[in-house]
Amino acid sequence: MVTCPRQPSLGCVYKLVSVGGQPRMKLTEDPDKQTLPGSKAAFRLLGSDGSLLLDVLQLAEEPPPQAGQELRIWPRGARESCLVRPAQVEPLLHLWVQQGQLCKPLPSLAESRAFAQLSLSRLSPAHRRLEQPALYQVALSEKLQALVHRLRAGASL
Repeated sequence: MVTCPRQPSLGCVYKLVSVGGQPRMKLTEDPDKQTLPGSKAAFRLLGSDGSLLLDVLQLAEEPPPQAGQELRIWPRGARESCLVRPAQVEPLLHLWVQQGQLCKPLPSLAESRAFAQLSLSRLSPAHRRLEQPALYQVALSEKLQALVHRLRAGASL
């Protein structure tokens, strides 16, 4: 989606992830500009002490990760997968509006502020520092990684 500089009525970029139910992704030589295909779900994985381990993206159709169960993931930018066993799992995406209708009451401003403050307080000092902060780890599920690999391979044919 593009707008004209003379009519800047929409300031956004549309990321196409599927067409007719078929997953699609933008391929480019710059990995930071590539998109991930398909409808996705996102989960935050936590350790037994409540510390943040990482966030995992997966296809929406996949069952959510379970606390205490081993999960094979592909950290972004890594060439190999690894295993993680979260003590807690929190969904990151919540459905608020469906078909133009509010699904549940929106949180108050105070509730939203408290949630944001709690989320920031859970980040490690290395992630919160203003100069050269540590990158927060995001990983893909095996199924999403396999789909990305399949679409890249199909594009190079």
